[in-house]
Amino acid sequence: MQLTSEQIERMVIPSDYVLIKIDKMFDDEVKFTSGFTLYLDPSWQMADHVRVYGTVVKVPQKLTFDLNRKNPTLEWKTTLYVWPGDVVYMDYHSVLMALGKKADKGIEYAHDTWISDEKKNLYILIPYSDLFCKMDSDWNPVPINGYVLIKEVEEHWQSKNIILPGNIKSIKSMKVGQIIVGGTPNLQYDNPRYTDDIDVSPGDFIIFHAYANRRMEYDLHAKMKTTLSAVQMRYIHAKIEDFDAENFYVQFFK
Repeated sequence: MQLTSEQIERMVIPSDYVLIKIDKMFDDEVKFTSGFTLYLDPSWQMADHVRVYGTVVKVPQKLTFDLNRKNPTLEWKTTLYVWPGDVVYMDYHSVLMALGKKADKGIEYAHDTWISDEKKNLYILIPYSDLFCKMDSDWNPVPINGYVLIKEVEEHWQSKNIILPGNIKSIKSMKVGQIIVGGTPNLQYDNPRYTDDIDVSPGDFIIFHAYANRRMEYDLHAKMKTTLSAVQMRYIHAKIEDFDAENFYVQFFK
């Protein structure tokens, strides 16, 4: 959609979506400290190269959480934590859907919720629920939407003697990670079996649902100091006590 900068300035978003300005659709080059620049073809594996951060331009007048609403935009009750000027990280799939056929003419079921102004600035409308975090003034992430940021633990823990409660037979379908940055819990979910009322803190080793982690950014284009994944607290099943011990006990929350 083509709009003027004045029309964008007057735009009002009633609920649940955020207007975000992105400098470019894809990160298509990698600069090395030697001064060498590698140019990429982002049409190959677009999910790895689509720009996943941007600057908030407009926020919704409200966030709508309604248990009786069909196909809700928000599946949880939370508070609006971002404001115009904030830099936010968002789900790569949501960005691709917003860019739609502007990014890939062959894409199916695209939302095409992009806007361009007369200066060729590019904006996308993204559901607030698809934001992982905002960045503070020192470029440190501040998780929102019930997320914590973790570093996955992929090696050596499976060889240990894991002491499970009697009602838990196996954790083979789960993953282990360490919380690096804690987040603000969501207040309620549309599914009553979910809750963020768990006792976890940065530094804790956790067990979470195998498919719950969401990649923050592709390593090749990473701007954060550490490669992190986002996991909502509702998908954290347990905390590991004394992870460095030869035998460790797993404390399940639910």
